[in-house]
Amino acid sequence: MQEAELNSLYKQMLDAIPDLILVKGAHSHILWANKAFRDYYGMSNEQLRDQIDSPIVEPDMTQSYIRDDAHVFNTGQVLDIPSEPIKRHDGVIRQFHTVKSPIRDADGKVIMTIGISRDIEDRLQNEGLKTKLIQAEKLTAVGQLAAGIAHEMNNPLSVILGFAESSQKRLDPKDPTHASMGSIVRESVRCKLLVQNLMNFSRHKMPMLKFEDPQVLLNDTLNLMDKQFVARKVCLIRQFAETKQPVAIDRMQLEQVIVNLCTNALDAMPGGGDLVIASRYQNKAWIFTVTDTGKGIPENDAARIFEPFFTTKEVGRGTGLGLSLCYRIIQNHKGQLTFQRGEKKGTTFTVELPLSVPSNKSETRRR
Repeated sequence: MQEAELNSLYKQMLDAIPDLILVKGAHSHILWANKAFRDYYGMSNEQLRDQIDSPIVEPDMTQSYIRDDAHVFNTGQVLDIPSEPIKRHDGVIRQFHTVKSPIRDADGKVIMTIGISRDIEDRLQNEGLKTKLIQAEKLTAVGQLAAGIAHEMNNPLSVILGFAESSQKRLDPKDPTHASMGSIVRESVRCKLLVQNLMNFSRHKMPMLKFEDPQVLLNDTLNLMDKQFVARKVCLIRQFAETKQPVAIDRMQLEQVIVNLCTNALDAMPGGGDLVIASRYQNKAWIFTVTDTGKGIPENDAARIFEPFFTTKEVGRGTGLGLSLCYRIIQNHKGQLTFQRGEKKGTTFTVELPLSVPSNKSETRRR
């Protein structure tokens, strides 16, 4: 077989591969691309030749691509990029797993690089869906357990609290037993609160949705917590969207989410700091964020942050139900609750609720 025929056969084989394959020379200039790559970018080899691939549709990635190619050229090492966004000719961005390898001449000198990119967008989405399903199953199982515990604990706790309060009232404040009874009352109230949280968590109460401006609720809730911010030496910064659009929300439940997120932020800043509450309308959704300048969430704990009863707080300072309850409430609103760790410190929690057009017939709905 002649060399020209062999080269043609090699190209035909590479064209048959569904992954994006790109061969580049020095300084990231394109030499050849297989059919999958050409179809993805909507360009021919003649149009691609001698270009740097990033400016074709994604100029912001130029320096990143050049840096990666230079690394392969200079070191002769294979570069594995687990996930990177690549924009298609129609503007759609998908995630790819890319491996860049050196191509050497007979003397072992690197003369070209070959990059092979596999589309992993669907796999990532399926993994995300699987994670959500597992989380939902956990929440359901824990909810059933919590309901049973709360029911059994509520009545005896009420009796203990009632007798303790009655006994304390009959005692002289100077009596040493008076302080002891006060401790029993205080701890019984804390247990009652825990039981109430368990009951709220287990009820699966669906939101009673009403169309209103969520930023009014956000502002009102922050005003109610103002004394807490001052007492904890936290500077509250509000950055609200100027526009107003109605969102279908359950006022009491969303207020609970706001209070929980802000309380967690305060606990993360025991020495004070800044708390930024921002809101905006984007992609047919109302989004509000809670950003603190606290110690942040350890990387090892990030995957468990929404698990029921998981908490990083000291014993007696948290039940681990707050974020789980917030997660469920936002899910029932058909929204999303996510978080992002700061580079060095701090955490940002993001709540995203879908925008809806109010119905003329009825303003209140149950989902």
